[in-house]
Amino acid sequence: MKKLGILIINILISLNLFAATKLEDKIAVIVNNDIILESEITSYIQRLKSEFYLEGEQFPDYDALRNQIIQKKIVDTIIFQMAKQIGLMVTNDKIDMIIKKISTMHHTSMNQFFETLSRNNIDYDSYRKQIKKQIIVSIISSKELINRIIVYPQEITRLANQVFLNKFNEREINLSQVIVPLPENPNKHQLYEKENIARNLVIKLKRNNNIYELKKNIPYSINIENMGWSKIKKIPSIFVKEIMNSKKGDIVGPIRSGIGFHILKINDLDSNNNITSNDMQIKVFFKKLNSDTIKKKKFLIQLKDIISKFNSKEINLKNTIKQLYKNLFFVDKNINSRWILFNNSSVQNINNTLKNLKNNQITQPIFFNSGWYILYKSDMNTISNHNTIQKKLSFMNIINNKIYEELEYLIQQKISKSYIKIIKHNND
Repeated sequence: MKKLGILIINILISLNLFAATKLEDKIAVIVNNDIILESEITSYIQRLKSEFYLEGEQFPDYDALRNQIIQKKIVDTIIFQMAKQIGLMVTNDKIDMIIKKISTMHHTSMNQFFETLSRNNIDYDSYRKQIKKQIIVSIISSKELINRIIVYPQEITRLANQVFLNKFNEREINLSQVIVPLPENPNKHQLYEKENIARNLVIKLKRNNNIYELKKNIPYSINIENMGWSKIKKIPSIFVKEIMNSKKGDIVGPIRSGIGFHILKINDLDSNNNITSNDMQIKVFFKKLNSDTIKKKKFLIQLKDIISKFNSKEINLKNTIKQLYKNLFFVDKNINSRWILFNNSSVQNINNTLKNLKNNQITQPIFFNSGWYILYKSDMNTISNHNTIQKKLSFMNIINNKIYEELEYLIQQKISKSYIKIIKHNND
């Protein structure tokens, strides 16, 4: 059947039956049973030309750019074909809802949103197609690819440490230092002697934190310097490792460098911005918004009554779920409860509602994203350890990256097994 479809398309090309009566549109690419028109390629190029012109940038090589656009269009077509193969339907209503949400997030009306697209030379139909593609990619990633992913503990630790180090380097620190200078080309005896002096100074400083009183009553030469405030990434690298777990008032050292032994005093350190997160085990129920105001009021009264009965333990969870399904037509968004990490970047009203909810209780109805949600919380762990939070976030980042890599591999596999023909026209 697939070969027959390809044969028919090739016959139609030869007969030029696809050409529009006035525009003389041509077929640029055949991808299995689908086609990409020349007008799709040229309109994309024209839009890019406008963008380059407005930004004052030089337009790239035409043939190279055209080839990139063709490859992108092939990938898009393959993605839509993958959706068809697994029976995935993305309705116009779903696309409209997402576009409306994007418009709301940017605090614009739909008319203003359309004007913005027009000003940026973005065709509305092409924009809808990209939204549809993103939905398909998201669903394929979550349903088809997630089970292929393996994340090793070492990967999480490595990324968490790297992220922690990057954040640590951006912090600001106020330091003072004492330097016990070394002579040029010191011998072993001199090194031993100066290191002992430095260690004794550390003991003194830990007893009496005033760094500027050290010069009193000591028979040897030392240098005292107020380094002031600086980002950690800008201080000498030999200091960074030593101060990593330090706090305000700590004495660190001695640290050996080419000029001597350094003793650091942490005068001050900016806020660590510790995040307290809540790991909650949640079951989600959803019902799409009903536009009928009278029915909506009746629905909310019934819903609040069911929630009240459950939270006061008049009915159990099984009966509650049964009533939600049967009487109010709720949809269970996840059959099994799942653990979700909520922190300061989460949707605040939902985070606060869940945080204040007792275990084994259901929230009051929450209106969000064109529908009503109620959430059942069965358990919660408060996580204040920064390392634990960082590892959880690192795990999510690794998952996302691996899904992207797996998707790229899957698309390339599909392309290698597909019939793809790029048609060159004489006037190209």
